[in-house]
Amino acid sequence: MSDEPFNRNRQFIAIVVVVLVVATVAVGGTLAAFYFGLTTADSVPFVDEGDLFGEEYNEAAIEQYVHDEVNEVRAEHNASALEYNTTVADAARQHSVDMANRGYFNHTDPDGNNVGDRMNESGVSWRIAGENLAQNWWWIRYQTDSGTQQHTANKELAEMIVQQWMESDDHRENMLRDDWTTQGIGVYKSDDNAVYVTQKLYIPNRGQESTHRIAWSNSTY
Repeated sequence: MSDEPFNRNRQFIAIVVVVLVVATVAVGGTLAAFYFGLTTADSVPFVDEGDLFGEEYNEAAIEQYVHDEVNEVRAEHNASALEYNTTVADAARQHSVDMANRGYFNHTDPDGNNVGDRMNESGVSWRIAGENLAQNWWWIRYQTDSGTQQHTANKELAEMIVQQWMESDDHRENMLRDDWTTQGIGVYKSDDNAVYVTQKLYIPNRGQESTHRIAWSNSTY
């Protein structure tokens, strides 16, 4: 299996379609983790129409919700709250856009640039950096008395993304590392409603150490 993003299989209705990649902090370490969840049309959950709601896709809102949700989860696990850096968020968003536009899903882009390269390009001074990636969809379908309907909500999608990371041991470990101090979240939705999410985590370089260390992986199946 390649690293190409997974297209929607029209023989199925997907409740959750997720691809996750992460590596623990190590120089040259390689680790990949994948989680998939598909459900057939027969198992689309039934809900009352009055419980459905929808809203316009809002990239900035989703990024903020993910940041807030990450800090809530970290607090529950006695990890310190992360500050938010908009410059790093811009770099994270650019990676999400690039993955969607060039059809790959990896910490290393087709030109060979990795997490550390993107941090350097952002101009942010950093000592240790990490990255989590996720792919989801801006459509969740439910059965009602009127048939199948679409249910979308920015906060709900953000919560699902963080939950996906929490359900993957490697992503969970990376996200809950207590030595991280800062993060940036970058979200992008492609034309087919695939949502790409890049979470950049890092420790600023305040003169303690000059050598960069990164948490990243190449994923090949």
